[in-house]
Amino acid sequence: MDTTIKPDYLKQHHAGICPECGGTMKRGVYIREEIGGRPDFIGGEVVTMSPTGRGKICGCWKCKQCGHSEMCK
Repeated sequence: MDTTIKPDYLKQHHAGICPECGGTMKRGVYIREEIGGRPDFIGGEVVTMSPTGRGKICGCWKCKQCGHSEMCK
């Protein structure tokens, strides 16, 4: 997953411009699933992660033309 911030990220989003196609971005919401885990062995460094079944409503930007979406920072 690319976590780098693209040039003019804030300028593009304040103007509502999609960084992928140049279309119009619209504010929206999405459900972020929470992930939890516990150690595989006592005192071990290996942890098995899995969905918890809980979610949280978060804000995002969604392009009306190409469907590209990004989380709000």
